[in-house]
Amino acid sequence: MTKENYFLHNHLLITPHGGKSLIDTLLGKQHQRRLARLTVSEFGNAPLLLSKNTTLISSVPKRLALMWQEHFPLKIMPFPLDIPPINIFLSWHKSAEHNPALMWFKDLLCQTARAR
Repeated sequence: MTKENYFLHNHLLITPHGGKSLIDTLLGKQHQRRLARLTVSEFGNAPLLLSKNTTLISSVPKRLALMWQEHFPLKIMPFPLDIPPINIFLSWHKSAEHNPALMWFKDLLCQTARAR
């Protein structure tokens, strides 16, 4: 995948809140824009859509792409552009701050992230 080809492809945009994704914000700062032909709000919907539509590509974290590839016939290619690392944050509503299940899940996610 070359930089030129990346911008010619139809993209599946994954953005939980609508609008621009982190990738699109970074591309905008470089005065570049990709062709977002389909948008979904959750990462869980993307691998099935990508595996059924060979005209779409999507830019996702490498670890996620590798997990998807274990279950779907997807091809992984290196991201052809230079972008800084993207931080991923956990967030939850203040009313759930002391929920034992949420605290357990948050700790599990943090331990998993540190182990990789």
